[in-house]
Amino acid sequence: MEQTPLASSPQAMLSQTQVPSVVPPQQLQVNPAPPSSPAMTIMYASFKSRFLASLIDGIILVVINFVITIVSKLPFIFLSESSSENYKIIQSLVSMVSSIIAMLINSGYFVYFIGSKGQTLGKKALKIKVISINTHQPPGYSKAFIRECVGKVFSAVFCLGYLWMLWDKEKQAWHDKLAKTIVIKL
Repeated sequence: MEQTPLASSPQAMLSQTQVPSVVPPQQLQVNPAPPSSPAMTIMYASFKSRFLASLIDGIILVVINFVITIVSKLPFIFLSESSSENYKIIQSLVSMVSSIIAMLINSGYFVYFIGSKGQTLGKKALKIKVISINTHQPPGYSKAFIRECVGKVFSAVFCLGYLWMLWDKEKQAWHDKLAKTIVIKL
């Protein structure tokens, strides 16, 4: 039978005793601190910085859409204009397909960058970021889709949804409220 040496002080005795550690539920923290917590100060992005970021993104997408339009029109530049019905049908179909491709690229641009990084190229240039209210992380693809493809349709009504951030205490536009996101300064 093995004997352990006697502790010389009460502190030494306590350090040798194995007591399971119990953390009170109030001290457990699963998610990062919410925006109102003093542990993390949130600086909301201004209307101006959000507008300028959208302008930069718009310029990028106009260039991409211009290239798509030129590429889709190239075959018709080299063909002589024909009044035949088939020529007009083909031209209409190509135009429709290129419009669908442009729409998917535009939506994909916002959903991908906001969902994965919280920043489009315009937001990155202006040092602002979209984050989830709950996790303080990029919102993910489903919330980004809701924010960018569904929410912005509602926000566009008389531009009221965009202007809403001017008097909202968390500077949220309607599409932010719908997706439970905020836009912060970095």
